[in-house]
Amino acid sequence: MTIEKSASPFLAGRPVPFGIEEGILWIFLELNDRTNRRTVIMNDTELLLRNDYFLAFENFIEAPAPGLALRIVCRGSENETDLLLNLDGTVDRWQIDFHSYAYYSAAAEDFSIVPDAEFYADTAYRIYENSPLLRYLKQYAHLASQEQARKVSYRHFMFACMEHQVEVISTNPPSIQLLEPKKNVR
Repeated sequence: MTIEKSASPFLAGRPVPFGIEEGILWIFLELNDRTNRRTVIMNDTELLLRNDYFLAFENFIEAPAPGLALRIVCRGSENETDLLLNLDGTVDRWQIDFHSYAYYSAAAEDFSIVPDAEFYADTAYRIYENSPLLRYLKQYAHLASQEQARKVSYRHFMFACMEHQVEVISTNPPSIQLLEPKKNVR
């Protein structure tokens, strides 16, 4: 197995939120020598900055591998209709792995409130340092005492998917893999 490293062309000239310096973001392309299949392994900032890109939630998997606590599988596309039809080759397929979490949920979007929606109007993946859910968990689920005891800070990671709002409370951002990029089938 060989690993190639290249700077992300997607971020060229784009502002990067949360103090992440543009120069430290890299995309790793892993080339499996047996299958010649490439898997894109990226920092979560790449997905965070995709404007006008839609996600559709597929499933959660708890503890899918040693060292992982939670895996989320989603489909993605610039075209919402492609996500609804889910035809082969028309959507990207994403694997989002969290190594730890304090809370996760998927709620029907009809029963969800999106905090600060105006700030994230064009992005499906969002990170909140402060949100109503974080405040609630800090007050009623002992999240604040866990932060003090462990000397960590929890953040609210949200995926505004079609028909679902997927939320994870964790101390660290996820690792994200593009498992199956869409093919140019149009």
